[in-house]
Formats: sequence, structure tokens, C-alpha cells
Amino acid sequence: MCKNSHPVILFAQAKNAPPTILPKDAEDEDHSGLKIYVTHKKQPYVAGVFFLASASFTIPQGHSSFPVDVGCRFSKEKSIFPFAYKPHAHGLGRDITGYQYNGSYHEIDKGHPQWPQLGRCTYDSTSMDCPVNVGSTGNDEMCNFYIVFYTDSSVQEPYGECLGTARAEF
Repeated sequence: MCKNSHPVILFAQAKNAPPTILPKDAEDEDHSGLKIYVTHKKQPYVAGVFFLASASFTIPQGHSSFPVDVGCRFSKEKSIFPFAYKPHAHGLGRDITGYQYNGSYHEIDKGHPQWPQLGRCTYDSTSMDCPVNVGSTGNDEMCNFYIVFYTDSSVQEPYGECLGTARAEF
């Protein structure tokens, strides 16, 4: 960590997911771990992660399909070009769907968070006898959607986050 730096997500891994393949001209990773290359040559693109997460929710017990929405306005100075999506939830998560909103909703990715693979999260709490809160332990739940992208290398901070509690209305 550099002095006065802001921590950022460099990559994310989902349960049993295949490796992330970066596009040509972006930094790459191999099967043995990360390789770091140092160069003085300016690269045309940089890779980043945009992180969406619901910051506060409770899943009531006994629901077969309980939705949690999160949304925000994307306001970066340059366009991003997504090439991978990573949903993340714990044991009750059944579906995570990411949308782009431009006057109407356009699905960008959908996946079962228990399978390899940001956003509405849908949970099945029929096996629970008490409510489940958002949190970091395996007994809690999460509603996270990672958009892995590349963008023009002139961007100062190739990352972003949206921590919300409900679908944004634009």
C-alpha cells in the first residue's frame, strides 16, 4: 500500500469459476498466479473492476424467491468495455442479474452465484427459521456484482464502486 492510497479490487474469484482471461493488450494472468511486468512504455488500456453491492438488507425466513436490488449512476470520464462478470452471494443466493439502464433495462449478465461466473440478487430462504442479514461471514448473505472491464489508459482511477440499498430510479 502506498501512502494515502485508496484500496481497490484488482480481481475477484467466484466459487469454482474458471480463470479470468484478460483481453489482448491488457495485463494478463496465468494459471500459477499473478505475473507482474514493469515497463516504461505507456499501455493503451488498463483493466479495472466496478463493484456493485447492497449495503443493507435482511432476508426474511421462508421465502423461495426474495429479491434485493442495488443501483447507481455510472459517472466515469471514459467509457468502459466489460469483458467478465462475477456474481457473489453466500448459501441462499440463487440468481444474480446485472442490468444496464439507458431509458430501459438491458440485461448484461445473469448467473447462479453457486455456479462459476452483476444488479438484482434473489435468495431462497425456505430452509431458514430466522431472518438472515447482510454480512461477511458464511452465516450472513451478500449481494455483490463485479464488472471486470478495460478502458483507456488515460483514466486516473480504473475502478469504481456502488454501495446501495435499492434500485436507483433515473
